[in-house]
Amino acid sequence: MANTWLYTAGKSYASAEVTWKLASEYNIVWRSFYKKSKHKASISLVRDLRAGDFLFLGYRKDGKVVKLGKMLLAQAAHPIKESEVFEHIPDRLVPIFKEHRYKIDPHLKFMVGLAIMNPVRTEAIVLGPAPRDTLTQIKPKPSA
Repeated sequence: MANTWLYTAGKSYASAEVTWKLASEYNIVWRSFYKKSKHKASISLVRDLRAGDFLFLGYRKDGKVVKLGKMLLAQAAHPIKESEVFEHIPDRLVPIFKEHRYKIDPHLKFMVGLAIMNPVRTEAIVLGPAPRDTLTQIKPKPSA
């Protein structure tokens, strides 16, 4: 069964509009796989992402999350060995992502992101307070 995730981007990198434009134009949502630390530790929950999972893309604004769109995680065309959904961003696209302050993964030493497909822009709905982590699993509500 596919999982559902909320990924919340923020102003440290691109604006909400640019975040959506890059995702929808290149089918990549930028995301490092590893934390910036001495030890090679992955970012929370990234190892749990699978092709076919649903992803809501949100943007942090004024302590809240505004939903930008929804999409499916895809099998990466150039996957990293750690994950089927993490794409080694092609060299020709790296300058475009760097222009918006995106960085290379601190341990892989190249730029990566989530491979997506079927991005659909949604009405900008405020989802509520921003979660502490940028990646959150949305659990289905139990049926009655």
